[in-house]
Amino acid sequence: MKEFILDNSEEVTELPKGVFGNVTFQKISISSTDLATVDPSALLSSKDRLQEMTIISSALEDFPFHILPQMTQLKQLDLSRNRLKAVPALDSPRLEILDVSRNDIKKLEPGWSIPNLGALSISYNHITELPAGLLVGMKNLTSFDATGCHLGPILKKGSLTFRSEVLSIVFLGVNEIASLEPGAITGLKNDTQLVLEKNLMTELKEDTFLPMLQDLSGNGTIFLSGNPIQCDSWLAFSLNFSQFSPRLDGMDCDFFMRCPHSNAVSPCNCSIHGTTKDVILDCSQANSSEIFSAFHEVPSYFTQLIYYGGQSTFNMKGNRAVKHLMDGIFGKVNFNEITISETSLVSVDPTVLLSLKNSLETLIITNSALEEFPFQVIPEMTSLSKLELSYNALKSVPALRSSSLQIVQLSHNRIKTLVPDWLMPNLKKLNISNNPISKIPPGLFERSSGLMYFDASHCHLGPTLSNGSLMFRTEVLSEVSLRYNGIVRLEPGAISG
Repeated sequence: MKEFILDNSEEVTELPKGVFGNVTFQKISISSTDLATVDPSALLSSKDRLQEMTIISSALEDFPFHILPQMTQLKQLDLSRNRLKAVPALDSPRLEILDVSRNDIKKLEPGWSIPNLGALSISYNHITELPAGLLVGMKNLTSFDATGCHLGPILKKGSLTFRSEVLSIVFLGVNEIASLEPGAITGLKNDTQLVLEKNLMTELKEDTFLPMLQDLSGNGTIFLSGNPIQCDSWLAFSLNFSQFSPRLDGMDCDFFMRCPHSNAVSPCNCSIHGTTKDVILDCSQANSSEIFSAFHEVPSYFTQLIYYGGQSTFNMKGNRAVKHLMDGIFGKVNFNEITISETSLVSVDPTVLLSLKNSLETLIITNSALEEFPFQVIPEMTSLSKLELSYNALKSVPALRSSSLQIVQLSHNRIKTLVPDWLMPNLKKLNISNNPISKIPPGLFERSSGLMYFDASHCHLGPTLSNGSLMFRTEVLSEVSLRYNGIVRLEPGAISG
């Protein structure tokens, strides 16, 4: 015979020894009965033939799992909706589908060996912990369902270690999980769906979730709806946010992607570029105290956005109220760029720049009244690549030293002399034009081996350009401008290199 069916029976409470005589089956289907026990011999009579075994929605309290190694053809075992209390370490050479969901199972024993298992459901049992290595040997597993167990509040490291290259979906919803230890879930594949819905998670910890997000490089997704969870700053401001975001369903990071309320920074204005997350703060209409207040009252999430997001820029144009950038004016806010133009700014406190020493890349103060600038802090500005102070009232410049500066613009000031011993090995462009400079100190460029462009036009270098005035030591020099200097005569060696 091919199949044995028993349905809606209150009379049968056990399958005793010899119940089937010499008859064997390919499939046994029992449902909605009072069956409580199964004698091993009842199944062993079909050990070389039985492929599917189903006992569901019954009263099964005990099952002879120990005979599974002898059931050489058994591919599917469904014992869901019964009263099983324990499952030993299972061993089966052929089993592909195992369902023991909705029983009274409290514990699973380690040491399973079911190499061909493709689907495993233990959902809606009273299981509080998964034994380490439970799934390691299941290298063909596509689906694992532990929904509605009691795996929380903490899913421990090593709880779910997958070794299957075809893992498709993992269900862990409704488990009262509040947090996952790092390494709690490993072995997810490109397209794995991880369902963590309706748990109690409040944090998206980087050391736990980042490795999983990196594993889900295809269409894989982590489902988080129904958790009281908030987006974390490490994710919201990650350079890979655009890649990670589609892999998180039920996670909203828009909270971080917004400016503070206008009242918090007024009369400064804030804008954010939606794609790049570049932040621009414009204080063209503010005075010094208003700028100070604005940056000391911004919410903490905005400080994080400035730090972790895209480029951050401070703009001030046409401002006649601010004469001095005072100590602490930017609070804890970091900027990558400062652009100040057409203002009455006279001086900058050194601490303003030192507070930005690791972040500031571009500093532009032009068409203003700048008389003093803290050049002495430039060596500490390790990210600064562009310094433009043109069209101001600077009268002197000390020996400049910087390992990061590539562009220096000092044109249209009142600089009369340059001090020797400059050290800017990465300098590519230097513009000192339109200053009353009468002499270039010898050796000014000796340690600027990457210099490409030098402009000293409209200075006062004539009538004689002395020997050694311009000694270049660069292989990439493309342009030197000395126009309108009143130069009548060049001494031998005045320009070399």
